Amino acid sequence: MSQGPGASARSTPTSSSSQLAKRKNLEVSPNMETASFTLEDVANEVANRIARLLDNKLKKMATKEDIQQIASTISTLQNDLEATQSKLVQTEARCSALERQVEMLTKKATEKNVIMHIKKSVGLNPVEEAKAACEETLKSKSAIEAARLLRTKNQKTETVVIELQHARDVQTIMQAATELKTKGVAVHRDYPMAARIRRNKIIGIQAEILSKCQALNPKVKGEKLLVKDKIFRFVNGILLCGEQDGYTILQQMVDSANGTTAPAVNNESTNPVTTNTQQNNLSF
Repeated sequence: MSQGPGASARSTPTSSSSQLAKRKNLEVSPNMETASFTLEDVANEVANRIARLLDNKLKKMATKEDIQQIASTISTLQNDLEATQSKLVQTEARCSALERQVEMLTKKATEKNVIMHIKKSVGLNPVEEAKAACEETLKSKSAIEAARLLRTKNQKTETVVIELQHARDVQTIMQAATELKTKGVAVHRDYPMAARIRRNKIIGIQAEILSKCQALNPKVKGEKLLVKDKIFRFVNGILLCGEQDGYTILQQMVDSANGTTAPAVNNESTNPVTTNTQQNNLSF
């Protein structure tokens, strides 16, 4: 059957559409191949960058040799530290020995001395007053080797150092200390500096005890504190009663005399160093 002109015209668009579709397929395929290649390229670049980053990080990590070298250095430092500590202990021991020697020499140099405190007065010669008091007590005008004025900041008294010819004369004068005090002359031994510091601490403790419990009637004898039948003294900066902590014993004695209950303390297990360190928190 023959087709008219209209049928021929209607078949032309179908043929054109098919050709356009083929052309689009040809145009899209190269683009897809290009896109696939680009993603693979990016993936490779990312992988390379990660690899470089890991390489840099791993280079900064310590190797086995590095760790061994560090361990060797630490061992050397530990040995040096132990050697230094040993030398420090030896040095401290030598210093303590030297301090004792110096104190012994100073004590020997001052064992014939007494110190007198004379009340200040207009026209009074404190050195002559001190010498006269010694001569009267010793009943001798030749017992004094030398006398000198000691400058102090005390505004009420003058301090005079009397050097006697014999150490036994010091004891004679000390026995007359109470009588001399009634005459306005206070006297005590010429202690070395270290002993003077210990004695001043003992006197301070005595005053504290008296302010809390006069019934204990503490006495100071040289560098020792006598309370009832117990003796207290400083040893290497620590107050001891025998081998026990002195502050703990004193606290117990004060509490007992005042009728208050003191906390139970095992004196044998009390660490004098620890308790003396905490002394500022106590009442003494």
